[in-house]
Amino acid sequence: MKIGKKSQNEIVGFVVIVLVVTIAGLVFLSLSFGRSETSQKNSIEISNFLSAFSYHTTDCYIDFSPRYLDLQSLIKACYKNERCIDGRMACEAVKTIIPELIKNSFNIRENSPNKAYKLNIYYRVLDESSKTPDEEIFKIEQGLFANCTSKISAAQPISSASFAQGIINIELEICKA
Repeated sequence: MKIGKKSQNEIVGFVVIVLVVTIAGLVFLSLSFGRSETSQKNSIEISNFLSAFSYHTTDCYIDFSPRYLDLQSLIKACYKNERCIDGRMACEAVKTIIPELIKNSFNIRENSPNKAYKLNIYYRVLDESSKTPDEEIFKIEQGLFANCTSKISAAQPISSASFAQGIINIELEICKA
């Protein structure tokens, strides 16, 4: 009789070990699949916003006729290091206007679905044989990208006859939580 009970105890012990290993494996798999990388998607909403915001009228004009520049023209003036008639640098004007437009359009706040954004404006040479790196005009960031569940982004080029060899690119990325 003792031999039968001993083998039953060994079988029960083996089943317990198999169950513990199986449960530990399931927990490991669920944790590893649960921590997926943040996905990034091109967004039509952001693309449309960048197209529209390029034509936003600013409070800056360069020459003496009071023809206020749109944001696209102001970014070009920033790249050329020009001043508004009121003495501000064009880049200063851009850096005050853009954050307000983005914040108001996408409701970027800690307690909203849109937690943060990054805006990068740079000049890119179009000649593919050229090894010239992109020339950053400026970058604006607000909020933390630490806990994004997804990121949406888009880019908008600004071309001009005065930039025959390149374009200015505007990239906007928004962190969703």
